[in-house]
Amino acid sequence: MIETATCRDPVQGSRHSSCKDRALRQAGSAPVAGAQTILKPHHRRDTVNIALTLRNWLVGYHIFEYEQNGQDRAAYGEKLLENLSKDLKKLGKGFARRNLFMFREFYRRYPI
Repeated sequence: MIETATCRDPVQGSRHSSCKDRALRQAGSAPVAGAQTILKPHHRRDTVNIALTLRNWLVGYHIFEYEQNGQDRAAYGEKLLENLSKDLKKLGKGFARRNLFMFREFYRRYPI
């Protein structure tokens, strides 16, 4: 027998067959309300993950398009990522040189 994905209702603590099925039942026949219910993040961590993913992609976009002018590499001897890392670390954590390299690669692999 194939089991369906389950999750817990944070208010009632009971198990139900599927969060998506429950959302569809609650939405009734209104397609817009159903889409809003399904697309709405269920947990705070989902919201944080979405925000960080978007931030990382945008940083990669900025590095590639503006700092490197759309070129595969920065000018020789420029130390672009090292200098950006020093400047961005003043804003908060997560901007090490290696992370900036990964952000740039993230943008290059998933351009819009």
